[in-house]
Amino acid sequence: MNEITKQTIEALIAEGDKKGALAQLRQFYQTAPTLSNAQFVITRLPKIGDIVPRVACKIAFLRSFTVEPAAMLLRASAGLYGVDLEVKVGDFNTYAQEMLDPSSFLIEFDPKIVVIAVQMRDMLPSVWKSVACA
Repeated sequence: MNEITKQTIEALIAEGDKKGALAQLRQFYQTAPTLSNAQFVITRLPKIGDIVPRVACKIAFLRSFTVEPAAMLLRASAGLYGVDLEVKVGDFNTYAQEMLDPSSFLIEFDPKIVVIAVQMRDMLPSVWKSVACA
């Protein structure tokens, strides 16, 4: 089996073989879903164009830990199957304020999906302590 490389995908794009490039890009990313490869996918998808019907979707992350790497992996995965994710990540540990404040970025951004990525110890410290001490 031939190894799929970035150069192979670039060559298919240069030749105008968008379907071939997309198939190779999907297999390439499925084989090695790293941050570097996610960035490669994200930057190559516009070059392939609209051979897959595109759907725009806004997603916001409210968080108490680092989610940016996962958000990039999600953008690449979704993009390969026709979902153009616009991702906005809230400030660290401000999830409660962003949910309650009518002037938070959520109102202006108007996401279709909101992911609340909060550790239990941050959201429910008393529960966390009782479970951790058990």
